[in-house]
Amino acid sequence: MTLAALAPRENEMLWDLGAGSGSVAIEWCRLGGRATAVETRADRAANIAANIAAFGLGARMSLTQGDHLGRIGDLPRADAVFVGGGFSQPLFEALCRHAEGARLVVNAVTLETEALLIALAAKGGRLMRFDLSEVQPLGPMRGWKSARPVTQWVTTL
Repeated sequence: MTLAALAPRENEMLWDLGAGSGSVAIEWCRLGGRATAVETRADRAANIAANIAAFGLGARMSLTQGDHLGRIGDLPRADAVFVGGGFSQPLFEALCRHAEGARLVVNAVTLETEALLIALAAKGGRLMRFDLSEVQPLGPMRGWKSARPVTQWVTTL
């Protein structure tokens, strides 16, 4: 759902902020784009670096470790921005300054971030919520186990 909302295009630049494992940026690059992943946590950044190497994406994808709010001014111009974690009003304002015209996709799993997305979506964009469940053992039978719902906001900066 996230990649579809980002609408990857060949040679376009993606900023993957709060990149986690880097999976969104990796899939973007596998579709012909270029990406910069920014991740705060050192353990996750090490995992992203290993994934970049494992998929042979060193020429298409770079990694920056640190706080994305403080790093975005140094990144190459973005065509699309994905925020998987750490979205805030100050980050949104910085993105409006540094990524004007870029497609923005934000996924939220916390109530606080969801409330911010609801407020921002009142000015435009598309707000959606995804609820996923997976079959898990339930005693001798099986039943649905819900994952955390994801609220997604898609807009153009």
